[in-house]
Amino acid sequence: LSMFPEKLVHVGGDEVDTSLWKKRDSITKWMKKRNITDYNVLSQLYQDRQKRIIKKLDKSRQLAYWIFEGEHLKYQPDDVLHYWGHSQNFSDIASRNPSNKFIISYVDYLYLDCGLSSLVGGNSWCDPFKTFWTIYSLDLKSAQEKASILGAEACMWSEVVNEDVLEYKLWPRAAALSERLWNSNLASKTSVVRRLSAQGARLRSRGYHINPLSAEYCDCLLYTSPSPRDS
Repeated sequence: LSMFPEKLVHVGGDEVDTSLWKKRDSITKWMKKRNITDYNVLSQLYQDRQKRIIKKLDKSRQLAYWIFEGEHLKYQPDDVLHYWGHSQNFSDIASRNPSNKFIISYVDYLYLDCGLSSLVGGNSWCDPFKTFWTIYSLDLKSAQEKASILGAEACMWSEVVNEDVLEYKLWPRAAALSERLWNSNLASKTSVVRRLSAQGARLRSRGYHINPLSAEYCDCLLYTSPSPRDS
């Protein structure tokens, strides 16, 4: 843990494939010996043991876990829960964990890898593509009414991402989330495009590869028009 000085330690815990546990003799024998038949119970035992180990190494550390729809593990009040499900289902998660703080990564707003085909060329499971305006339109006020929100995080999963396209998929859409988190008031689309274009130019001057927001001609108009209209 000394390599990671931050107080918050994210230990994951998402997408556990229990079918693999069923195929491993050492696990099934261990469960049978202890009369455990529910894999949720096994997951809970693992999670609790994991926390004891980390707390033994450093009592000051706070743990963060992935949490999603359909999951029913128990958490301690000091645990931070990182929710990666759909926005419309957050209220249920929040009601089941009223004492916890949350980090939001709504799949319908903040998944940057969506909308560009699956592993085998089909539709992405989290279609459609999340535009900068979709991301900027995220409103955490409703979530804050249901739970204590620490912040939000845009996610870029790497199943169909490599070093050639990573920066194009990140920028400037990640910057749209950054601005939105700093300002809860929804600004006009034109003013947002103007600022994101300027940020893109700054990043590009530093060697980053930036996906364009619009045609360069439109970007120029945003800076020269005295009273631009929203599109």
